[in-house]
Amino acid sequence: MADAPVPPAVRPRGTRRWWPWALAVVALLAAAAAAGLYAGLRWVLYSEAGTRWALEQAAARLPGFTVREPLGTLAGDFQAAQLTVPAGTGRIEISRLRWTGLRPHGWQWTAPYLQLSIAELTIGRLSVQPGPPSGEQQPAGAPASLRLPLGVQIGALRVDELLLPGQAVPVTGLRARVTLGDAHRVEAFSAAWNGLRAEGQARIGADAPMSVDAGVRVRSDPAAAAASQRLVPEWAESVQAELKAAGPLAQLAAELSLRMQDQTLQAGAVVTPFEPLPLSRLDARFAQLDLARLLAPFIARAPTTSLSGSAVLTLRDTGQPLGVDVDVTNADPGAWNALRLPLSRAVVRASGEGQRWTVQRAELQAAGGAGSPAGRVTAEGSWNAGELTLKAALDTLVLEALDQRLPPMRLSGPVEFDMKPATASEAAFGELRVSTKLQGGLTQRGRAGAPAALQNQPVQLSLEATATPTRYRIASLDARAGDARLAAKGRAERSSSGERWAVQAGLQLQAFNPALWLPGTTDSAWRRQRHALNGTVDLEAQVPAAAPHAAEMLRQLRGKLDARFDGSVLAGQPANLSLTLSADGAGRLESRGQLQAAGNSAALEALVRVPADARAASDDDNLHLTLDAPSLQRLAGLVEGLGLERLQGSAQLDASAQGPLGGWIAQAATPPAGPPAGSTAVRPALPAFRTQGSADVRDLRFNDMGLDRLLGHWDASTEGDARIAADVKAEQLRLPGLHLPSAAVLADGNTTAHRVQLDAELRPAMQQQAIAQANAQPAPAPLTLRARLQGGFEQRGGAAPSGWRGVIEELALRPTDAAPAALRGRDPLPLLVAENLRLAWTHEPGVQSLQVEPGQLRLLGEVLRWSEARWRSTQGEQQLALEAEVEPVAVTPLLRRVQPGFGWEGDLRIGARISMHSEPTVTARVEIARAGGDLRINEFGVVQSLGLSELLLRFDAAGGVWNFTQRIAGSNLGRIAGQQTVRTSPTALWPEPQAPVDGQLEVRVENLAGWGVWVPAGWRLGGQLTAQLGISGNFGSPDLVGRLEGRQLTARNAIEGVNLRDGTVRLSFEGETARIETFRFSGGEGTAGLQGTAQLGENPRAELQLQAQRFALLSRVDRRVVVSGEASVQLGRERIAVNGRFRADEGLVDISRADAPSLSDDVVVRRAGDAPLTNEMQPAAPAADTSRALELNLLVDLGERFRLRGRGIDTRLEGQLRLASPRNRLAVQGEIRTEGGKYEAYGQELEIERGVLTFVGEVSNPRLDIVAIRPNMDVRVGVTVSGSALSPRVTLFSEPPLPDTETLALLITGRSYDTLAGNQTLLLQRAALALLAGDGSGEGGGNIMEMLPLDELSVRQTEGAVPDTVVTIGKQISDRIYVGYERGLSAAAGSWQVIYRIAQRFTLRAQAGQDSALDLVWMFRWN
Repeated sequence: MADAPVPPAVRPRGTRRWWPWALAVVALLAAAAAAGLYAGLRWVLYSEAGTRWALEQAAARLPGFTVREPLGTLAGDFQAAQLTVPAGTGRIEISRLRWTGLRPHGWQWTAPYLQLSIAELTIGRLSVQPGPPSGEQQPAGAPASLRLPLGVQIGALRVDELLLPGQAVPVTGLRARVTLGDAHRVEAFSAAWNGLRAEGQARIGADAPMSVDAGVRVRSDPAAAAASQRLVPEWAESVQAELKAAGPLAQLAAELSLRMQDQTLQAGAVVTPFEPLPLSRLDARFAQLDLARLLAPFIARAPTTSLSGSAVLTLRDTGQPLGVDVDVTNADPGAWNALRLPLSRAVVRASGEGQRWTVQRAELQAAGGAGSPAGRVTAEGSWNAGELTLKAALDTLVLEALDQRLPPMRLSGPVEFDMKPATASEAAFGELRVSTKLQGGLTQRGRAGAPAALQNQPVQLSLEATATPTRYRIASLDARAGDARLAAKGRAERSSSGERWAVQAGLQLQAFNPALWLPGTTDSAWRRQRHALNGTVDLEAQVPAAAPHAAEMLRQLRGKLDARFDGSVLAGQPANLSLTLSADGAGRLESRGQLQAAGNSAALEALVRVPADARAASDDDNLHLTLDAPSLQRLAGLVEGLGLERLQGSAQLDASAQGPLGGWIAQAATPPAGPPAGSTAVRPALPAFRTQGSADVRDLRFNDMGLDRLLGHWDASTEGDARIAADVKAEQLRLPGLHLPSAAVLADGNTTAHRVQLDAELRPAMQQQAIAQANAQPAPAPLTLRARLQGGFEQRGGAAPSGWRGVIEELALRPTDAAPAALRGRDPLPLLVAENLRLAWTHEPGVQSLQVEPGQLRLLGEVLRWSEARWRSTQGEQQLALEAEVEPVAVTPLLRRVQPGFGWEGDLRIGARISMHSEPTVTARVEIARAGGDLRINEFGVVQSLGLSELLLRFDAAGGVWNFTQRIAGSNLGRIAGQQTVRTSPTALWPEPQAPVDGQLEVRVENLAGWGVWVPAGWRLGGQLTAQLGISGNFGSPDLVGRLEGRQLTARNAIEGVNLRDGTVRLSFEGETARIETFRFSGGEGTAGLQGTAQLGENPRAELQLQAQRFALLSRVDRRVVVSGEASVQLGRERIAVNGRFRADEGLVDISRADAPSLSDDVVVRRAGDAPLTNEMQPAAPAADTSRALELNLLVDLGERFRLRGRGIDTRLEGQLRLASPRNRLAVQGEIRTEGGKYEAYGQELEIERGVLTFVGEVSNPRLDIVAIRPNMDVRVGVTVSGSALSPRVTLFSEPPLPDTETLALLITGRSYDTLAGNQTLLLQRAALALLAGDGSGEGGGNIMEMLPLDELSVRQTEGAVPDTVVTIGKQISDRIYVGYERGLSAAAGSWQVIYRIAQRFTLRAQAGQDSALDLVWMFRWN
């Protein structure tokens, strides 16, 4: 049967091909994605919202990336106030960024895939801030290509300031056209720096071999320096340089041509930047090179030289010859310590190949100051695959000529140095050997400072030493100078296990003078002292090769040190020392020592056991120290030799201690790390401790510290109920920042219950220095400190206390009657007062804590209250918790104390809150805010309110981010708003100085009158002030970017006659630089202006120019001065320099009007309730002058319209004065002359014929040469004034010469003495008396009447046929009693009078003499 045929397959119904649809869907999705991507990119690039979003995303995802005040779109025109971009471990900060015309174009399939064109890119300031090194960097190989994925074309690049690392002066005015693409090009490049102008271009191919063609020209450009308003450094003057580079990047041919003042340098080089030796060949020719000027931009203290010669260095690849040929002469040699190079010539010739090279010749000719020969050094040697052989020879080498701090010796002899290669790969070398035998003698200066027995003796120095990585050996070290000798030897060898070093050493000294071999600096007193050491030192020890910490190192130490010095002389004083130290390798350290020097002695005995980790400390360690030093001043030579200033006084000390001294050492020397993971070991508590002793110190002076007297004794223990007692008193303790006229500490009780009290007087060190300089009597201290506390240690068995708990009953810092008026006032204002503060301190192994119970204290009279205050340290981890607040403070009373005459009124109250926690992450919130009220200023009855609406100062910290906020606002005060962010470690209690900061500060003040609190009393301000500043950089030295502007500014002081108006101020801040664009004020009909720049930061400085044009400096009725001129001002941290010239266009000084009433410096105001004034109380001396060094050079011309008027004088002054400031004291040189004028005296008008005031230094005491005559007289009569202003001499003169009575008569009356009537004679006598006594106007009060204890001294003439001249003297004994005596010149005797005023109208008069009488006088007055 045949098979049936198979029917054909039938296609299922509805089946279609699906893959075309799938492809279509994928294509549609891809198109949609592309369209979305395009739309998104376009939104980001071409819309402001998209640009802001992109920048926010970059800032959130890229640490360190910040942008402030962005404006515009990325594509097109864009600008930002500041942009910070991370760069490795550092960052790049860009200020005032702006670009225009940015557009993408030129898509292609090979790099660069896209081109970006920028019409103009402008940067106000670009600062490169380097970070810490990221570790060892491996040298990078040559790149295969320099093509970038993105091409850039910048039509105009402008960078106003470029600040590079390590350079304080920025590069300015950088301009260029930049292209990055198939080839990278920089065209039309120009920039200025330090008075130099650089111009050039560069091109480098993007593909191999990356050909380079670059050139730059540098020249001095004073105009560029003037535009940047910077001083041109001396080294940058007359500079011309050109640098060219060409060839493939891997092997560049470079040429340098330099002419710098009188220096020239021509050099050619082959540079291989990607090879281990980047310099393949160097050929340089130079003349008169000064390294100090050449390297000044990079090294601050390079030596001054004058180098001429050549240097040829040839380096090839491995296996090729190596050659060095250097021949240099130095025309300006000198000692190294004087910043000179002590070489007159250096010649080096060497050649080699691969790992083998040879030094055929090396010769160094030494020279000292003025080119004096100082010997030479020659050497030859070889290097052969790690084996070095070097043989050198010294030929009469004068060591002190090389550096005056070296020994004053002249040495000759060989020095050999051999090194064999290491056999182990990890060792740096195999074996080293050093051998030298030098001989010579002392130089002339060395002989002058040496004992007579050594002056002409030979000097010898020999050394034999070898070293391997595991063994160091000094076979012999011998230093001799005549009979004086130092001999030493020793070795150190590492054990086979590598755990210990075995050390043995011995030292012998015989009449050895250490200052001869180690003289120190040239002006060191150590050189001038006589030294002769005799003794031995022996050491034998086993030292651990490694230990986890210093305590373990001490515990494992084993050995003995024995030092004996007998019959020695140190710093000119006899000295003996005996010292023994021993260690047993198990922590036991024992010491015994005695020292006797210059009549002073000290002795020490100590036994200390350092416990191992987690082991109990010994309780019988002990230490005993005694000091008997009755004449410390005899050690002054040694103190000076050690570089200290002074030592004098006497000291007696006897102190001992018993207890766990080794345990304390272990705790102090062990790092605060916790026990290993899983370990339960805990360091045991320390046993009890006891100390006792006494001290007696008198007239101690050490460096800038002093102590007149300290007397005290103590006896304290931490065991059980042991007694604690201490009584220490100090007088006149002077510390660098504080002076304590007296201090006393008294403690009494036992371990569990004791009391401690402290009483001290405090005076700022500056005030004490002023008292000492003035040689005045010590004034009472302005502050007193008083502290009282009681409590007890908490015991734990017989161990040392685990803590202390107690109460501070009183802690007060109060002003005395000698305090500043702001603190003293009618009601003294205590600085600090605290009472009944309970606190607890605990100390356990690895844990310390301090807790203060909730309480309060008064600070400047206001209450500071806290609810939590505790600190805890656990295994080095710090924890802090503080919750506190300051109750609202009334501000007006405080301002009235600071400025009592300013007119402060109001009810402003300010409060504060403090919250700070560290566990260990720091969270904090500190806020000072206005709690209510306002301030007002009452100025001559006109009351003005500040209108305060907001006052807030706050900072918050969380997660290492610190936010600082400032907000101050008032209707008449203006507005200050600021916000800054600092990022630091989350566990830091305060940001470190290097922490980055970013923020801004805005100031808008509509009326500066409200800010008068910041200016001295008597001054008033006005005007408007605005500022918009950006803050960046580091927290310790932030950079400011922005502007400050002031309009309609005024500053006036009615008392002094200063009235500045119409002021305009414009300041710009650019990082660490501030520029004064406008600073101008009007005064009278003229103006004064200031311009310049200031460098902020760690080393602030400013360079300013002051100009005045008919500027009214003083506008008071009696003092009017109008000046014109200019001056330059340089301000630095330690120096102020002023140079200029001014001329008085108009001036008037009226000396008939006195200044506003003021009290003398020696007047002390006493108020009701003040403490009684004792004889010791003297006014405080003025503060010491702590100003910076002043260099003043001002020429002042009085002009032709300067008048002096008052007290009978009316004249015009002319002349010039030069003001200087030697040693920071004002000195004046020059003459002031009178031109015409009159002088009214004794009712007569005298003409000033000549008047000259000559200044020769002190401004208050010029020399006087004044002649005034009575006009219209046949005889020339007048007065002359000579001498000095502080000691003038007034004399009468006449031409022709006449008797004094005749001259005086003609001067006063215009008539001869013989023709005078009685009343005219009386006038003449009174004029003579006035000449004798003075007018009493001088401040010194030095006239005769004031010096004599008399109230009346008169001369009169009697009437009658025979007139007589009568002299009368008298004294008012009291309000009612007068005693007088009178006598005629022709009488044989005189008469006494006693007048007693009985009542208002009755007087009793008694007279005895030639005529005796008793009179009762009754007086009746009527109209």
